[in-house]
Amino acid sequence: MTDQTISYVPLVWRELKEREYSNFNCLLSDTSPFGEIRIEWKGWTGSDDKYVVLIHGVHIGIEHSLEEAKALAQKWNNETIRGIVTLCDRAYSNIMPAIALAASQAHQYASNLPIGDDRTEAFEIYHALHRLQFKGAAKLFMEATNPLANLTDDVEKIVNLLSNGEWAEHVANTPLGQSLEVKITDLISHHNESRN
Repeated sequence: MTDQTISYVPLVWRELKEREYSNFNCLLSDTSPFGEIRIEWKGWTGSDDKYVVLIHGVHIGIEHSLEEAKALAQKWNNETIRGIVTLCDRAYSNIMPAIALAASQAHQYASNLPIGDDRTEAFEIYHALHRLQFKGAAKLFMEATNPLANLTDDVEKIVNLLSNGEWAEHVANTPLGQSLEVKITDLISHHNESRN
């Protein structure tokens, strides 16, 4: 991934007065994905202002102007994001040959089995490994095998119906969402029976 495909969000700063009775002020940014970044002003003499940049209390550097300190914090944030993206790209490029090798070995194994359930299952494993080699396939696989993956969509649909004073079953797609629908229908039925 090139640096042009990574979008960096500028850090947003707010002033924070640590103690009203002291000259110790700082700026705080909690918009970084890495948490709190602070710029502390250390200028007791007035002539030699220093701005210390801290990430979760860990010293990153010292600058002589507030703008330089903000630039240092932004640079650290961007370089850390770039490093993580690069690491993920490398991991992906290292994993893909291993998946390809496993798919090849699974195919070879399946081809040598006698016709039957074991051979069918071995070919299914081969096909699953083969499909994992395509971009986005791992996400689709996880959604298909994770019962909670689409639960958020089901809950949003159900909440929207109830918010509008409506109710209808069969809007949920996951087993857990469908179970929730049944329970809500039972509650509504019980409530309507008790009113009559």
